[in-house]
Amino acid sequence: PANLSSKLTFSFGLNQTHSSIDLLSVLPSLFTLSLSFADLGGRTLKNAFCRDGVSANLTEISVTGANLTGEVPSCLFQRVPKLEALYADSNHFGGTLPDLPMSANLRALHLSNQRNTTRTISGAIPSSYASSVTLEHLWLSGLNMTGSIPDVFNVSAGRFRDIDVSENLLSGSIPATL
Repeated sequence: PANLSSKLTFSFGLNQTHSSIDLLSVLPSLFTLSLSFADLGGRTLKNAFCRDGVSANLTEISVTGANLTGEVPSCLFQRVPKLEALYADSNHFGGTLPDLPMSANLRALHLSNQRNTTRTISGAIPSSYASSVTLEHLWLSGLNMTGSIPDVFNVSAGRFRDIDVSENLLSGSIPATL
């Protein structure tokens, strides 16, 4: 094809092998990657996306139920600077949530219901999530989040469309802005 100027989307269905993620290095124009429910064999987001050769044009990564492990690395938001949506519910992530850089373009972050029974995502919700000027959809339900809901979440200002932090260990009152 002479003209490949349109956005490139790559999608795998069920029963794909974990080697499929290595294709990222040969698809430099990739904008959308959907590997949801593909068995990625316990790979980590860091190994998949925080390395040379990964498309800096990626705007959406969907890896829901893909059997990923490890932590959500901060390098993801630096190595994939145009990332607008990360759908990574129902994996095996643990650790704490990384801060979002001020330059992050992230609009949707879905990390709910991690299946790691010994070590799930925990700790406080970083204040950078609440103060982000782009984040609209934040799903962190069914984790082990602690602390209080940041007061600066402001749904009435029109920026946040939905926030789901149910089924966590959060304390305190719900901010009046919600």
